[in-house]
Amino acid sequence: MWELEFHLWGKFGEGRFCVGTDFEKLSRGQKERTLEENVDTMAAVCELLSFSAVTAPGGYWEVAPGVPAWYYLPEEYRLRQIDLMKKRLGDDVAIVVNVGGVMAMPEAHEYMDFSIKLMTEPDQIDEIARAKFQNSLPAIDWCSDHGVDVVLTASDIADGHGLYFSPEQLDRFVFPYLSRWADYAHDRHLRAIMHTDGNINAVVGKIASSGVDALQALDSTAHMDIVDIARRYRDLLCVCGNVDCGLLQQASADDVYAATLDLVGQLQTAPNFVLGASNALQVEAPAENYLALVRAARDGSRRDLCEKKQ
Repeated sequence: MWELEFHLWGKFGEGRFCVGTDFEKLSRGQKERTLEENVDTMAAVCELLSFSAVTAPGGYWEVAPGVPAWYYLPEEYRLRQIDLMKKRLGDDVAIVVNVGGVMAMPEAHEYMDFSIKLMTEPDQIDEIARAKFQNSLPAIDWCSDHGVDVVLTASDIADGHGLYFSPEQLDRFVFPYLSRWADYAHDRHLRAIMHTDGNINAVVGKIASSGVDALQALDSTAHMDIVDIARRYRDLLCVCGNVDCGLLQQASADDVYAATLDLVGQLQTAPNFVLGASNALQVEAPAENYLALVRAARDGSRRDLCEKKQ
């Protein structure tokens, strides 16, 4: 099991977990102690919930203008946190770090300007795509030097209705850099994961052939069939997801259990499947709902083993 971002540490661990704006308010000494407390909580929760990988806190970014994301740390402390995670979690849990590197569709505040430039100034978009790739390389090098296992690029190229970029734009601004990004990571003995929201059915094959090891999200609310994709690209691509985040936040624990058990039942024998939510698991999700997901994963595994013995 692995989550793109897990925000429920404090709901399961007995210790403290502090990131984001709350972390920023601490004194320097308190921040150092908090990093240690964070990793203690992570270790306990990873064991409790059977996580095989965990994504480190990211750098500062805003979910809306002036509204910072929850799961971030200032850069100096983020790197220190990753080192502590590697030291504490060791070889039992893979460390995933979001380094970026591949162009995505624009944020809301720049949507119009970027969309116009795609049509009128493609050479400038080339420069942006190239710079985004180049800027990720030092971060990949750092990850390799510090024992990180997996790098991630969160690069949304679609929404629930379909692709934002045209096929020609993807072939120019996205896929060449995705392949180079994956190759660069592999050369440094790292696995490479792409996350993208939306309906990407038209280009899953190109993503699978790009060289990335895994694709995360495959959101069923965007008409993505993770079971079909896992089977079609069994030897090319690991699929990660895709329990609906809306279900986890709003439905009952019984509903979450049933949906997860059905998914695990269809993919339990697939060698290229990693269970998790379809996107970042927000702090508002009830703990009992996530426990239902974990219980279904374990029950599905036991059921599969029993069937094999018969």
